[in-house]
Amino acid sequence: MTNDGDFRCPTPTAHRRLDEAHKWWHGCLNSYDDVDNFRANLNAGVQALRNVTWMIQKEKSLVRDFDAWYAAWQDSMKADPIMRWLVKSRNRIVKEGDLEINSTAQMRFVHGYEGAAEIYASGLPDSPIAEEVARTISPLTRPSEYAKRLPHMGLPRYIWQDTVLYVQRRWVDQALPERELLDALAHCYGFLARIVADAHLRDGYELGVREIRGAISIEVPTEHLSGRLPCMASTLMKRTSAYAIGEDGPVSMIYQSQAVDLPKLSLDKIDKRYKIAPDWDSRLAAATTLFERVPVYMERAKKILEKDKNHITLCILHQDAQPIDFFPIDIETHADKMVISQIIADRIQHRGADGAIVIGEMWIAPESRDGEGYPVRATDNPDRLDALAVVAQDRTGWGRMITSIYTRRFGKVRFIHEQDESGEDVQHGLLSVASRMWASWGPTAID
Repeated sequence: MTNDGDFRCPTPTAHRRLDEAHKWWHGCLNSYDDVDNFRANLNAGVQALRNVTWMIQKEKSLVRDFDAWYAAWQDSMKADPIMRWLVKSRNRIVKEGDLEINSTAQMRFVHGYEGAAEIYASGLPDSPIAEEVARTISPLTRPSEYAKRLPHMGLPRYIWQDTVLYVQRRWVDQALPERELLDALAHCYGFLARIVADAHLRDGYELGVREIRGAISIEVPTEHLSGRLPCMASTLMKRTSAYAIGEDGPVSMIYQSQAVDLPKLSLDKIDKRYKIAPDWDSRLAAATTLFERVPVYMERAKKILEKDKNHITLCILHQDAQPIDFFPIDIETHADKMVISQIIADRIQHRGADGAIVIGEMWIAPESRDGEGYPVRATDNPDRLDALAVVAQDRTGWGRMITSIYTRRFGKVRFIHEQDESGEDVQHGLLSVASRMWASWGPTAID
């Protein structure tokens, strides 16, 4: 990420202190499992953040009507409990010693997308720690010992086979036990960044955050981040590992902190391989809304399925109805889906995407229960039908889904029925966490 530049900065030193704080924040993130380095980066980050306001005051001559303008910001800082914590923390570090920090790990057992959304929401900016939904364990607990704490023994197979065990590491300061420290620092950064941005705005210059995508510099929406940089939006997935649960208790890792990313594909290569109609791009460009793009994407998806006899799951992120990110999703189990839904939400949060389209195969089956009365998933239902689906959702909560049922006979795919539905209740499970995240932005965060 790069900030716009090449102008007379009204707060040059304060701006540099913000940049330093950003560096130390990443130092904290990268050393989260190393107490000594984490503490060193934390101390430096706190002091750099505290120095921002001093530098603003030192350079007051560069800001028009400084006294009246800054007095209002001072009142806001005094009313903010996290900013008050920052002031006290800097004084403790300089005059008394280190902050009294401690690290814990929390275990959470999740069955279904709703639980995955709850966990992700707990890591959104300025979210308090919800102790009642987690079981605290020592951060030194080995994965092989997690099984001893599992509550699934004796539960029906359909429950535990789809349950994910999340282990989340967190640092807190005893003076601020309800807030994870990276989130607290990011809150302070965002608050101070808004002051610096306001000083620039008084000179007629609007600060922005830009990202280099290929050979193009693109402005990234940040209105939903309250001054934070996109990289500071959420650190939950970087502090979390996820495990699938076996029948007798053993666990296997399906996601590890800072170890998984979603790859990218080339749309141009796809068009060449599957001989997409020459006017396809123009028809896609003519679709002025996210939902008008759904039938156009379905046309291409059918071409892919007819040629390859299968279609990987794809996710296309959009901003103002234009694609900004495109990646495949590898899913093997239902447990994978819950973790992937969180990773997608993380990507949306960082990119500022206001809509997404998921394309892929699915099974459709009538509701049924087994001999013991438990629900049978479509995967295990002998009456299931194969279908190709294109689902679009945006941050307003609206969705559109086109589902095309097909058969495979003699090596050929034949589409036999198509259904098109729209509404607030139309939602893809992989975007359920994103829906919860979008709701946190508020109704006018990105216009």
